[in-house]
This record gives sequence, C-alpha cells and structure tokens, in this order.
Amino acid sequence: STPKNLANKTMTLTQRFTKQAYRETIYKRLSLLEWVTISAQICQQLIDFFHRSSFNIIAGYSPHQFEPDIRSFLDSCHQEGRVVCLPV
Repeated sequence: STPKNLANKTMTLTQRFTKQAYRETIYKRLSLLEWVTISAQICQQLIDFFHRSSFNIIAGYSPHQFEPDIRSFLDSCHQEGRVVCLPV
C-alpha cells in the first residue's frame, strides 16, 4: 500500500469508530420507547418518500444495536411489490 492509500484506510477506520461511538452515546441517552418512536418516525418518512417515487428496487439493512430499525419500511416496500435487497 502506498502512504496515500494507508492514510485513506486510517481515516475510514477513524470515521467508523467515531460514528459507532456517536450511535452508542445516543442509544444510551434514549429510553427504549424513545428509540422505538424514533425508528417508527424514520420509517414513516421513508414510506412517505418512496410512496411518491418510482423506485422499484430498495436496498436496506437488518439493524444492529445502535441503529434505527427500518424493517417495517422494508416490509411495506415488499408488500407494495418492490424488490427489497439486503446485504449478505
């Protein structure tokens, strides 16, 4: 690896660590009910946006700890006949 490539990899690792630490801090500050409410609000905003769009293929994720749960949005897309893709 060249020094430039090594620097880019280091920045990426630092950014990931910072993002994870930020998620953990937010998660610890919120009650379970608040976390569920926020996830539901995110899902509703996604549903509203995609309901008006012509996108037929949606890429999503299965939430891990400290991530919003968007499974109800993905279920809604699937029920509408859209293709829902998840990473393997």
